[in-house]
Amino acid sequence: MHPMTEDYLQFVWNNKRILKPQLKLTDGTDVEILNFGFHNTLLKGPDFKHGSIRMNGITFYGHIEIHVKSSDWYVHKHHHDENYNNVILHVVYQNDKDVYQNGLKLPVLEMRELIDLEHWDKHRSYIENSNQIICKNDLDSIDLVFLQSMIGKSLVEKLNDRIKLIQSYSNNKHSPLYVFFAAAFGSNLNKLAFLELIRCVPHSQLAHLSPSQRYMLMVSESGMLTSKSPDSKGPNQWHFKGMRPKNFPTVRLKQFAHLMGESELDYLIDVGSSEKIIEAFNLIFDKSSVDMERVGVQALSKGFKNGLLINGVVPFLWYRSEISGNEDYRDMAIEILESIPPENNSVLKKWKASGVIVENAYDSQGLMGLYRYYCCHKKCLSCAVGNKILKN
Repeated sequence: MHPMTEDYLQFVWNNKRILKPQLKLTDGTDVEILNFGFHNTLLKGPDFKHGSIRMNGITFYGHIEIHVKSSDWYVHKHHHDENYNNVILHVVYQNDKDVYQNGLKLPVLEMRELIDLEHWDKHRSYIENSNQIICKNDLDSIDLVFLQSMIGKSLVEKLNDRIKLIQSYSNNKHSPLYVFFAAAFGSNLNKLAFLELIRCVPHSQLAHLSPSQRYMLMVSESGMLTSKSPDSKGPNQWHFKGMRPKNFPTVRLKQFAHLMGESELDYLIDVGSSEKIIEAFNLIFDKSSVDMERVGVQALSKGFKNGLLINGVVPFLWYRSEISGNEDYRDMAIEILESIPPENNSVLKKWKASGVIVENAYDSQGLMGLYRYYCCHKKCLSCAVGNKILKN
């Protein structure tokens, strides 16, 4: 049999897949589970919050913690964490050590004889499937609502991660939108290099410079002129290898220098609606593209324009919603994604090959997040789709 995992034990507990209705603690005490608690996946503390059990005619209310071995309590240093003082039940696969918290011995329910081992082996075989999208052959067996919920959840995770990254590079010298656009222009390979660059080039320095002066300033600060090779290692590392010439950072930097001179960008999200934001952005974008072509700079493509909306404007709106508490910004971000065609990349090709319909950028961004956060790490038990399939 495969070694047991904590994730699977949590899955069993959350779905109440326990073989025996009559339960006993390791000391022989009868125990009745009145409330399994709610699965705590977001906050610090025990795995299941606000459960209740009955022992010796007394009802206890509190939290439930789950481990493979009871000694994991000490390995995870819960004995030093007061968040675990209200644990009423320690659920383990193997009870190998008595556990004390806040001076009291914890009641222990051992799960070794309570688990459907046939289902456990099925789960492990499923996880060890060689398909990168493990559930590709089972998606037709579940309601589409489970996939839709994970697309939405993964999109939120993706946007929140983008905000955290941007905030680590932002300061009061920068327009926040300037930072978001820098990350968007860098795409995946050169995102960090662009963000390192704008640390040295505050947005306020660009206002009175011509596009060529802005470009020369950025190139001089980028480290490209002093690097021994285009892909040299270091904080200002720029990637050229494996990229098409039109995507080289030197080209993107020229385009970035031009677009960041458009003063109208500062008022972009104040125009009132998602439709007006897109309309205003298209006007700014088209004007900048004409200026680029006039001076011999490669114009931005329509696909890249959509990429700037997806990876620059949308996360900026999400950020504004977070700092202002105004949900209208978040709604506009979603509306913009729903109005833009989906990207076309290797991850989305995998989803399409699995029979998933990708209608717009909301779908494509959510599916890319789902693949990154769940599929790549085989976190099927934390995914509504995988959870539903494995319940069957």
